[in-house]
Amino acid sequence: MLNVLSRITDLRVAARTTSFAYKGVNKDTAIIGKELNVSYILEGSVRRNDLNNTIRVTAQLIDVAAGAHLWSKTFDRQFTDLFRIQDDISAAVAESLELTLLGNASSIPSTSTSPTAMIAFSMGQEALAKRTEEGLKDAVRYFQRAIDEDPEYALAYTGLADSLTLQMNYRYIPKAANNASAQATIDKALSLDPNLGNAWASKGLWLSQQKGKIEQAKSALQRAMALNPSYGMAAMWYAGLLENKEEQLTYYEKASALDPKSTVAAYNVASLYQQFGRDHEAMQMFTLMINADPYYPKAYELAARISNRRGRIGEAISNYKTSYELQPNAEVAMSLAKIYSDIGEFTQADEWFSIVEPQVPVTFKNRFLWLKVSRYVAANDMIAANTYLDKIINLTPTYHEDMQLQFLSLYYQEQYTEALALYKRLQTAQLPMNKPDGFSQSIRMESDLGAVDLLIRNKEKVAADLLLTKLTQQLDDRMNTTHRSPDPSDWYQRARIAALQNNEAMALIHLQRAVDEGWREFWRTGHDPAMELIINHKSFQTMMAGLQNRLSIIREQFAIETEFDGGWGA
Repeated sequence: MLNVLSRITDLRVAARTTSFAYKGVNKDTAIIGKELNVSYILEGSVRRNDLNNTIRVTAQLIDVAAGAHLWSKTFDRQFTDLFRIQDDISAAVAESLELTLLGNASSIPSTSTSPTAMIAFSMGQEALAKRTEEGLKDAVRYFQRAIDEDPEYALAYTGLADSLTLQMNYRYIPKAANNASAQATIDKALSLDPNLGNAWASKGLWLSQQKGKIEQAKSALQRAMALNPSYGMAAMWYAGLLENKEEQLTYYEKASALDPKSTVAAYNVASLYQQFGRDHEAMQMFTLMINADPYYPKAYELAARISNRRGRIGEAISNYKTSYELQPNAEVAMSLAKIYSDIGEFTQADEWFSIVEPQVPVTFKNRFLWLKVSRYVAANDMIAANTYLDKIINLTPTYHEDMQLQFLSLYYQEQYTEALALYKRLQTAQLPMNKPDGFSQSIRMESDLGAVDLLIRNKEKVAADLLLTKLTQQLDDRMNTTHRSPDPSDWYQRARIAALQNNEAMALIHLQRAVDEGWREFWRTGHDPAMELIINHKSFQTMMAGLQNRLSIIREQFAIETEFDGGWGA
């Protein structure tokens, strides 16, 4: 029924994950209608007579606002005629709403004649919605079981394809070994039902993971939305391909409205809110997520990011730990190690580094080593820090970001000639880019400003001025945009720019602003060649002493929170 009704143009039908959340829930229809933002609710009951193997299905359509029954009907059928009953009910509801189904029989989405296949499909959808590694692997098994029961079940093929594609996207399974299988599964679904919107959405998702196929992915997802306007995942995956953040948010919000009980749809909205600095709205979405699924790990990761930026270290650590317990994740573990390093809790930082090291994917190997560098610099252990800098320098780069980190490693070791030569090679290096995120943006800005310093030292003033002008504009654009929440590290980069321009007063002003906004990397400035102008200044020394005092207070508060978390004892 959901599949048939969702194909009616201009009719928004609540998604399966949303409507099934009310299974077995005793709530007034007016409350449900308000929660789902729907005007009508179809409810019913099924009774079976074992004596003659018949069933009676009673269905009724309710106007939520009026609380009135617009239509009701009873269907008595042989139990073997179950799927004919579904068609009858769907047609009657469409007629009652004065809507017309899409023409001929071929426009009706493929369903299954096997109850076992339909049950397996339903279980697969539930597992898929979790988006965890275990959930996606379970989804593959359920969808495959549905296909084994009914090889003509087009929707089951789309579910299997999505499970495989998402596992590749999250790096749970290797892309090289599974990419062709995902494509073949999508092709099979479309061969069974060329007008199945879900299948076109699956194709768009898969294409979005293929090099140079973004426009084709957009086209497939646009077709999916046209064929099935109620399918929230099509809108959500389409949003992920858009560059304009406002437009992206519009589609994410649309996906969440179509499927308000979907945690992943809500997370994408909340994540953009957080990027925009709309923390209050992001936390409202967090509440919706954990109400829908208290075991959804990304919800706690989001709350941790917000708490960390606002200086609530105890809350950030607690939420990161909850996220990690629900779904072990290398990035979450690295975030925990970084927080502990920044506040000087090196024993706990090392515990998380030990946990995460075996999990670090190849794409983040250098990021892990870079975090180890920061841990030892923060502890003023330069022997250990240089050991890890050497490891970064000697690794074979796989991504563009790897070369940037190698440049910075040479730069901070004051191997200026080698560093500048590497930076110039970097400009023409034919290496793939990491998926852009906060870390990659920060490293790019840091390495580019390091290059300005080296160009100045090498008497290449024209090149240095051109690059500095470009970077200043980039930073201005980044800090002035409404599509990004304030980042204290931006003020530190402003301080570096001022120092490179020999503007000591402005460098100190920007550095103080960074501290005021929550910047905690007090150890960085003393080892940053670009900041040589101010590190011996009395105002700088006072500022850093104040920051370290603030971090001492944070550590004391964290120790108290940890003690209370452990209970009062005997």
